[in-house]
Amino acid sequence: MHLKKFGMVALALCALASAAKAQFVSTYSFSLDEEVTLQSMIVMESGASSGSLTLPFSTSGPGSTTWINEGSSPNHNISFILGIATYASEIEDPQKHAVLFMNDDAAAFADANVWSTLFQDIEEESLIASIEAATNGQSQEEINGGLDVVSAFGEYAKTFPATHNSTKNAWFTLGGGYKVVSFSTGRIIGSGISTKPSAPVPEPASMIVLGLGGMALLRRRTIRK
Repeated sequence: MHLKKFGMVALALCALASAAKAQFVSTYSFSLDEEVTLQSMIVMESGASSGSLTLPFSTSGPGSTTWINEGSSPNHNISFILGIATYASEIEDPQKHAVLFMNDDAAAFADANVWSTLFQDIEEESLIASIEAATNGQSQEEINGGLDVVSAFGEYAKTFPATHNSTKNAWFTLGGGYKVVSFSTGRIIGSGISTKPSAPVPEPASMIVLGLGGMALLRRRTIRK
């Protein structure tokens, strides 16, 4: 009997430990124009004391997509996403386009402006190549080289030139909306909304274990009385 009670308590403690170690998650729900397919994306999140860079490998076709970032942190409050898109209308001469997930103000400014106008010191083709290198699953050296370029561009996007005397910040606030901008075509191709980082809700099985463990502790305490 004592062994059985000990086992129940151990299960409860394990469930508690698992819940304590649970990573925070943030979500990104977005909708793209009918002809757009997002081939790859790199998600950057940042906060007062830390930042993260996540590489989802799955593609997103036209319509609505929701992606969950399981590597988020409770102190992350802003985000920026880079991606590569192709268009169905270019099937005879396919091109790759760099797309940026930006806050509404920066997107409105960037709309109808081509890449060379806003990012004069950075070649779009070079950035696309770096995104591909970072997400192709090849050697660590090749991946790290791509990530270094992507990370540097993420920092640059916080103060990209708007005029000779002003800058724009492309990063958006987690828990708010954003626009998806394609600079090759100079237009907004989608929009979405994000959620703030939060702890995952425990699975039903974990809740049952916690309940049984609590009952075992209560019963043991009652018998001692």
